Amino acid sequence: MDSKKIRKVLALRASQLSMDQIHLLSGVSKGSVSGIIAKSDLARKAGLDLAKMDEMELMSFMYPCTQKSADVSEPDFERLRDEITCPTTRVNVQLLWEEHHEQDPDGIKRSTFYERLKAAGPPEEPKPNMHQVAKGGEKLLIDYSGLTVSYFDADRCEEVKAEIFVASWMASSYLYVEASPSQRKEDWVASHVRALRYFGCAPTYLVPDNLKSGVIKADFYDPTINRVYGEMAQHYGCAILPARSRKPQDKAGVESNVRFIQTHILGRLRNRRFTSLQELNEAIWELLPQINARTMQRYHRSRTDRFENLDQPHAAALPDTDFCVTEIIDNVKVGEDHHVVYNKHYYSAPWRYTGTRVDLWRVGSELLIYVDAERIATHPVKDEIGGYSTNDLHRPPNHLFVQKLKPLWVLARAESIGPRTHQLIRNMITADPYHCETAIRKGLGIVELTRDYTKARVESAVAWAVDCGMVTVNDIRRVLSQELDSTPLDTPPSTSQQPLCLHDNIRGAAHYYTQQQAT
Repeated sequence: MDSKKIRKVLALRASQLSMDQIHLLSGVSKGSVSGIIAKSDLARKAGLDLAKMDEMELMSFMYPCTQKSADVSEPDFERLRDEITCPTTRVNVQLLWEEHHEQDPDGIKRSTFYERLKAAGPPEEPKPNMHQVAKGGEKLLIDYSGLTVSYFDADRCEEVKAEIFVASWMASSYLYVEASPSQRKEDWVASHVRALRYFGCAPTYLVPDNLKSGVIKADFYDPTINRVYGEMAQHYGCAILPARSRKPQDKAGVESNVRFIQTHILGRLRNRRFTSLQELNEAIWELLPQINARTMQRYHRSRTDRFENLDQPHAAALPDTDFCVTEIIDNVKVGEDHHVVYNKHYYSAPWRYTGTRVDLWRVGSELLIYVDAERIATHPVKDEIGGYSTNDLHRPPNHLFVQKLKPLWVLARAESIGPRTHQLIRNMITADPYHCETAIRKGLGIVELTRDYTKARVESAVAWAVDCGMVTVNDIRRVLSQELDSTPLDTPPSTSQQPLCLHDNIRGAAHYYTQQQAT
């Protein structure tokens, strides 16, 4: 490490930054940052002023062991380099360093070992980078900052860390920054929605990193995109083009802008205390126009000016409504009553999905139920605790039949049979309105006779039975089974019956005749 990095670490430490922030802003490892800070504390106690030391004095104070004495053994780096390049030895630099350190614990340090071993080999050929020509309005680069910002949550009485979401247009480097509660897919998508609303237009491609909230399975040829993220992109007419894994050059613009906002936004807010995420975001958004209005050294123009001339004219217009996903709950089991529970209210799913694991999406005032990528149900969200929202089309056939046992349904079935049947069942229902279900069951019993007999026969039997004063289901069933409805009511009874046997206890018809004459 050179003296410039050491002085930069000391300057950042004087600005009251944390070790993580110093590590990200200086590019020095956390272990080295910790060591430099510890040495500076020792120097302060000894009354030494590191700022007044020249380079040699500073390096000697910070790394006294690097001044190699004459008796310190020097490894044969050329031999070690040959071992690394030999295909049969299968060793790496870490193993060679550990072996050397075991033999000579007081010898050269790890970083020096690595540098000299690298210098012992042939010089590395520079790898050319392809200059990417950015087309206006085409790509929006997305990333999270490595630094987090905290705010004090009074309700929880603790410091809460927030992620820093960054969106940058590839052509103009125009920025949007916000603090997000987490990197979960709900917050990831919501940050995109706010970013596009801020820009006022949509790109052709969204270029995110391969985090799980955006890309379930990274694949250069056919990546698996998170379903929520994919639907959000489709809503805005965008395609998702993930950057290659471990290839930061694919989104170099946002990588450099992340470092830029860490200094010019997060650095400015480091001494402020926030009591809510909204307050933190308002502070960020207050600085954001100033950052975009700064003149860029490379282009001598501001990001805002470049955006208005490069990206905005070629970007797509936003739809009339924002994409809205309030909440997503994965892996919810459909109960035996083919309902799922959300906020203590029950919503139906098609009965064939009973026992299946589904995903619940709260989109505005609607609850969407998904199985894999297929939406199987949509319900308006209700606040009734313990209530049920059931779509009749979701019921199995036998449940649907029971649910339809209502007066109007039974009367409609009766009307399809005939007017006498319809009138009989209507009279049953209106005769005792307080026990309507009993009448419905009786009416259903009459209607169900059409399973065994034609509607004409049932209508005829009902008419015959009613005219005879018989109105029960069993009466009508008996009329049908004995075919009594085929006998006219004015026909006298048949005389072909066998005469009654004579007996002293049987008075016979003459007795009643004489009694009638006497009266």
